[in-house]
Amino acid sequence: MPATTARFVSTITAAAALAVAAAATAAPSEPRWFAAAQAAEPAVIASLKDMVAIESGSANAAGLAQMADYVERRLRDVGARTERIAGAGGHGTMVRGTLTGTGAKKLMLIAHMDTVYPAGTLASQPYRRDGNKLYGPGIADDKGGIAVILHSLAILKDAGWRDYAQITVLFNQDEEVGSTGSGETIARLAGEHDVVFSCEPTSAKAVARTEGLLLGAAGTAVVTMEVAGRSSHAGAAPDAGRNALIELAYQLQQTRDIAKSIPGAQLNWTMAQAGVVSNQIPEKATARADVRMIQPGAAEKLIAAVQEKVNAGHLVPDTRTTVALQIGRPPFVADDRARARQRGAGDLRRARRPRVDAAPDDRRRDRRRLRGAVRQGDRGRELRPRRRGLPRTRRIHRDRLDRAAPLPDDADAAERGAPALTLAPRRRAQSSVRSAAVTPGSMRACISGVACSRSDP
Repeated sequence: MPATTARFVSTITAAAALAVAAAATAAPSEPRWFAAAQAAEPAVIASLKDMVAIESGSANAAGLAQMADYVERRLRDVGARTERIAGAGGHGTMVRGTLTGTGAKKLMLIAHMDTVYPAGTLASQPYRRDGNKLYGPGIADDKGGIAVILHSLAILKDAGWRDYAQITVLFNQDEEVGSTGSGETIARLAGEHDVVFSCEPTSAKAVARTEGLLLGAAGTAVVTMEVAGRSSHAGAAPDAGRNALIELAYQLQQTRDIAKSIPGAQLNWTMAQAGVVSNQIPEKATARADVRMIQPGAAEKLIAAVQEKVNAGHLVPDTRTTVALQIGRPPFVADDRARARQRGAGDLRRARRPRVDAAPDDRRRDRRRLRGAVRQGDRGRELRPRRRGLPRTRRIHRDRLDRAAPLPDDADAAERGAPALTLAPRRRAQSSVRSAAVTPGSMRACISGVACSRSDP
């Protein structure tokens, strides 16, 4: 009985096997992984429930410590050597697990323990299951990714599959605040491995129709706009002031679509603040924008365009507007080796599709139906065959892994208003696995033959 959680786990398991196997024949068959993932689905859901019960916001030191204890114990359960790695500031520590095999390739799996939710969120948003959907703070971003990694490793262990030189798992504690304390560690360790998978949620369904394998990841940045005006009493002398809030609103309107002219850039104004008390004309107003870029240099071109638009004119005289750019993570662009791995995985998947055995007459009839052939009826009417008349056993889902899914706009924002994981209806059959990780996010899987420059979203 297939479900999305089973697809997630079996895909990362199969992808890991394919990524590090010396040859196509060295990796166990995909149906084997899918069957194991189906059997593990109740345990995956139980793990999600356990982790959601731990509130681990980026500033919640106690919750992050509890999460670190949990994942370290689970890594030891699958035979990994574990260690704690202190971050460069902030709360919590990273947890690293290492497995040694008998193969030649090194694989790295990364996910993060922190969430965007403050302490106390569980009181109003508890874990719950509604039909085939699971809800809870951080259940997708990124406790779903952690669950996928832990249960994929358990499946590999139970299968006795060790055709890898090393598998390294790293769970960091500060991804939601930019990985400022863990980014350098992630980049350094990634450079020591042949393949890196970043397990995060896939995009919301409105953005990405299906889960997919992502070969690249958008970079992040923040644009800050600040307006300086002049304060005055709002009742006694409003005209003596220079309203920074009004000017900020004007400039936000002027620049809201500026990124459409910059290839590979995206800008959304998300925060604003002005004034201290209600009876005073505000002398200062600030706004912050979330920036994503998928091309090198796009952020710099964007800030130049914003500055040019601001300099073009003002609504409130005698005000001064400044803009600043803070780059967080640069874009990660897939290289030739990553694309070669993608093509290889797609070729291997197509080669393993099950053949359909049928009697000669059945095969000829099915071929005519699939081609949309027209046959003449006794009365000269044209009768077109209906595809739904094909026998159920011959409906083969031709899932593809050789086409990257679109980059998500904002996994964090998508998670807030959407369920983290959706269990597929049990009546739907699948012959193979589609997604590459729980993303979350959209799970996102970032595959490359080189190091990720920062922790991937």
